[in-house]
Amino acid sequence: MRKSVWKTIAALLTLCLLTGCVGNLPVEKQHSRETLPPAQPVPPAPVGDSQSTRTAEVVLYIPDADATRLSTVVRTIQVKSGQTKQEACVAALLAEINESPFNTGYSPLQLALVSNPVETSGDLVTVNLTRAAYALTRREMFALRVAITNTLTEIAGIQYVQVLVDGRDTGLNLTGTLPTGVLARYPSGSISSYWGQIETEQVSVDLELQKFVPLYFVTQDGAAMLAEVRSVTFPEMYLDGGTDAAYPERNAAEYARVLLEELAKGALQLSGMRRTVPPSAYLDRDPLYRESERVLEIHFLQDLDDHLLVIGATRGMMLPSICYTLTGFISGLTGVIVYIGGEPVTEMTLMDGNQWESPAGLMTREQFTSLAADTCTVYYPLADGSGLRAVTRPVPQRFRTQPRALLRELMKPPPSLDLLGAIPEGISDADIMDLQIEGDTALLNLSSAFAAACEDMPETRERDMIYSIVNTLTENAGVMRLLFYVGGSERPLADNLFIYGSFMRHTGPIRQ
Repeated sequence: MRKSVWKTIAALLTLCLLTGCVGNLPVEKQHSRETLPPAQPVPPAPVGDSQSTRTAEVVLYIPDADATRLSTVVRTIQVKSGQTKQEACVAALLAEINESPFNTGYSPLQLALVSNPVETSGDLVTVNLTRAAYALTRREMFALRVAITNTLTEIAGIQYVQVLVDGRDTGLNLTGTLPTGVLARYPSGSISSYWGQIETEQVSVDLELQKFVPLYFVTQDGAAMLAEVRSVTFPEMYLDGGTDAAYPERNAAEYARVLLEELAKGALQLSGMRRTVPPSAYLDRDPLYRESERVLEIHFLQDLDDHLLVIGATRGMMLPSICYTLTGFISGLTGVIVYIGGEPVTEMTLMDGNQWESPAGLMTREQFTSLAADTCTVYYPLADGSGLRAVTRPVPQRFRTQPRALLRELMKPPPSLDLLGAIPEGISDADIMDLQIEGDTALLNLSSAFAAACEDMPETRERDMIYSIVNTLTENAGVMRLLFYVGGSERPLADNLFIYGSFMRHTGPIRQ
């Protein structure tokens, strides 16, 4: 009996197995055989230097036909090789405005054909338009300025905008006694309320006027100028003109006097700048404005040269900063003539080593555009191996976004003893064999000598060197990743780190 029962149970189990009735019995897991995605091919090593066109999404502000309000459009623009995002942005804005009802019946608004039509110096952008903008009414010109200001201040790091026409401030009133100054972002889309305030100022007499002004100071190395925007108060200004033809002359001279005093104070926000403009005690007389020629005369005592010698400055440092500051603010000002000991300055050696000459002594803004610099940020390793520190450096306008120029800045000695050189000693620009920008990727081909100079580096030192390069280029050159090559192929540097593939920005090692 017991034997037959077991036979029955065995038969039932066999039947369940044959019919698939396995209940919760464990079964072997079936693997899908999934694999990792295939590795992305590495681009070939670069040959020569090049920079492809890149795209950027921007917000453009367009004035309406009545110059009373702003509307916004989002556009994808092309930033060409050698062009800054700011310049591409303004060009796109002007093209949009030229097709809008705002500019119906006027000549196209365009950037001036000058050295720096869109000039960036720190957080200030100066836009220089052609004379076609003179056809706009004063209200329309103000609306255009607000549109350009709001468009550019959408870009990270830009806080102030100055708009010139043919290298001059056009002013806000007919007599030219009310300069525009520098504009900051306008939070409201309505232009009418702001213009109403300006119209009130235009008919004021004996007014204490406050304006944002770009003051230009000389860098510590005496090689360039940087802008510092400062709120400046001008007391007892006469703005309405009335029947007194002396108002423009009186105001221009007063603006110049106050600005010279501000320059003499030195930079208050920028660090590491020279103080080249002397106190007012070195002025032989008050500034004089020649209305018929739109030229400003500044007269210094003969002792000025001794003062410059004592402070380690030159005429070629001081006078461009004065000219650039005054011509950027005083409405309609063509240029400046400086007298020292009664004699006009007709020649001098500039900060970049070039010689400036003018038989009449007339200094104009365009003559000194090459000295107006921007700033870049480079990263140096800390001597204790704890990470990197950002250092701000002045660079010529055209170098601000050029990767090779940025690497040359990185090759310079660090500014303090607690920092190490980012690049090995003995390495020069020639060891950056090839450097190309393709989209958002930089391809950097180094020489064998560069790799040899890294052979004995400890791991921390190699890491800091690599991220000094990567963080410098990703901060300034508009790239997101960097690929390293040595002699045309991917190979190690100090052989401590796996450097194959792309490097992206790494903020972890950055210390204050």
